[in-house]
Amino acid sequence: MPELILDNVDGGILHQLQSLAALHGRTPAEEAKVILADAVRSKVAWACVDEIYRGHESAGRTHSDSAELLREDRDR
Repeated sequence: MPELILDNVDGGILHQLQSLAALHGRTPAEEAKVILADAVRSKVAWACVDEIYRGHESAGRTHSDSAELLREDRDR
C-alpha cells in the first residue's frame, strides 16, 4: 500500500488529531486516513456541483440565494 508521510505538523493540530483518534477508538494514523478520505470525497462531490453551476452560468441561467425567499415566506 502506498505511504504518505507528513512532517512539520503543527503541535496543536497533532494534539487535536490524537484527541479525535482517542474519541473514535482509532490510532492517530487511522483517524488521519478517515479525515483525509472524507475531505477528498467532499471536494469531489462539490466539484460536480460546481460543474453544474458553471454549465448553467454559461447557458445564461443563474440561481439566486434562497435565503431571501425563505425569509419572505417565513414573514408572511
